[in-house]
Amino acid sequence: PTPVAIRVVGALQGKAPGLEMQTTGTTPGASTQIRIRGSKSITGSNSPLIVIDGIPYDGDINDIDLNDVASVDVLKDASATAIYGSRGANGVILVTTKRGQAGPPRVSYDGYYGIGTPEFKYPVYSPQEYVAMRNISPWTAGYLPQELQDLTAEKFTNWQNLMYQNAIKTNQHITLSGGNDNTHYSIGGGYYKETALLPGKDFTRYSMSSGLDTRV
Repeated sequence: PTPVAIRVVGALQGKAPGLEMQTTGTTPGASTQIRIRGSKSITGSNSPLIVIDGIPYDGDINDIDLNDVASVDVLKDASATAIYGSRGANGVILVTTKRGQAGPPRVSYDGYYGIGTPEFKYPVYSPQEYVAMRNISPWTAGYLPQELQDLTAEKFTNWQNLMYQNAIKTNQHITLSGGNDNTHYSIGGGYYKETALLPGKDFTRYSMSSGLDTRV
């Protein structure tokens, strides 16, 4: 089974009223257009400000591994501009990552692997049905030489069977964390890959995160 949220954009759903998310493509890993306070500018950016652990982030939100995220909050009112000034005019997405906790070293692993297949394929004519259709059609130019050769040899190719492939979606993530009363640490690495039913369309992401909190 596929998890409900495999990316941060999935965890954003339902976080705030009026939050709009639209995928800008059909290929795996396609960017997501996020609008918190609507579109107010024709030439300027309408994307919200992304802040990770208090630091503004200019990258794609799809590059953030959801396994490293502890919480996601959305600021859309005046509180956003009060804290971040004009940069928060389009709203702010606050991402807080997981941190280590006091205790012995702990290793956690999260992973899944899923396979996708076409729900249905378009029905196509068999050679006999194709001939019957051509015989009642107004087309009078006859058959092409290749068509006659294939019909004589009873050669039939359903190109859907050659074009479609099984889609895969896998996510593997491992984290090492621990610490004492004064120092907490966390180190994690992840691998995510998603392919489509058509060959040549895939998305692969490698991620690594580390956190160190020390009380001096």
